[in-house]
Amino acid sequence: MLLDPRVVEAKSSARPVPRLGRYLVAVAAIVAIAGTSYAEGSPSCAGDGACPPDQSTDWRPAYLAQFPSFPDSSASASEAVTAGSGSSDSTFEFSRDSTGLTLHKGDIATTADTGRYQLTWHDAGLTASDGSGLVRLQSQTLQAAFDPMEGIHLDTSFGGIAPYLYQQSPIGAVKASGNIGATELAIAVNRQLQTDSLETIRNGLFSTETAVTAKRKLFGGFKIKAEFHHRDFSDGNSSNSIQFAPEYDHQIFGMDFGLGSRFRYMEFARHTLAGYYNPLVSYGQQVFMNANYDGGRFYFNFDVAGGRGTSRNSATSAAASDFSGEGAAAFGWKIGRRFLAELTASGGDYGLNYPAKGWAQMSTGFKLNYWF
Repeated sequence: MLLDPRVVEAKSSARPVPRLGRYLVAVAAIVAIAGTSYAEGSPSCAGDGACPPDQSTDWRPAYLAQFPSFPDSSASASEAVTAGSGSSDSTFEFSRDSTGLTLHKGDIATTADTGRYQLTWHDAGLTASDGSGLVRLQSQTLQAAFDPMEGIHLDTSFGGIAPYLYQQSPIGAVKASGNIGATELAIAVNRQLQTDSLETIRNGLFSTETAVTAKRKLFGGFKIKAEFHHRDFSDGNSSNSIQFAPEYDHQIFGMDFGLGSRFRYMEFARHTLAGYYNPLVSYGQQVFMNANYDGGRFYFNFDVAGGRGTSRNSATSAAASDFSGEGAAAFGWKIGRRFLAELTASGGDYGLNYPAKGWAQMSTGFKLNYWF
């Protein structure tokens, strides 16, 4: 059941999503060629800890990440536990964009590690407001992470989200990941509420996304990542997108540096004025740089990027192209053996023409972990 009966029904006149076959073939060919050429001597990240977590190819602009969703139920529960038999995490985030939308998010997560299984209970709240009013939401999800067989990792989460005193609507995710030789593969399905605007929240706009991701380390610090995403919206719309990101990593003075570029192409079945970014066609290119440092007691990381985003809302409209610049950073302090505090910040001008020309966003967050 959706949050509000005003959800727009799918129109029978909506055209099907255009095929992305030629783009997928190109991406698959690049990954296959790289795997054939450099299979020998390529390190495998499975289980040996040789490959650090890779966040450099995440596409922070909301329109290419399909906008932030609430809650982030696809996050891995296994990443929450680093010591002991369990943990308690408190995360708070504040964000505001140039349209006046303000989001206050909070998540209290409790994790139990049984050895083979990691179970996490999330109790999260969201307050969204703009000039038209305010909406409060609450969600609860149960998350489980385990390895069903050697080399395969599975993350699942199921729960519900609803305004206060209303019936909950189901949300959740299933993600399977593993290694085939030196290639990391992941397949995920995720159902979530779109928090692009107060309109999508009030109308109870949900999306179900299927994603396939492949990453491979090449030679001399080079690596590539390719992604395919298909998303179905509860208003009858749908989208397909691909992303390709080559990157070079190098360690300098104890810090891991990365430099690379990203290309992404996206197309929607139709363009609507329903409060979320849905151009008929959209594509963008970025050059990015990231760094990561872990000194034991303190750690930090950052990612900065710049490029251009282009979109067209109809077959006859002119393409709109704008510069996009963004950045994200995190600083953490490990307090003794059981506490960790982390500050985060991100923002930028993402070169969008919807929901507003020159759309920009800024967010800050705080996280406190306790292991027991």
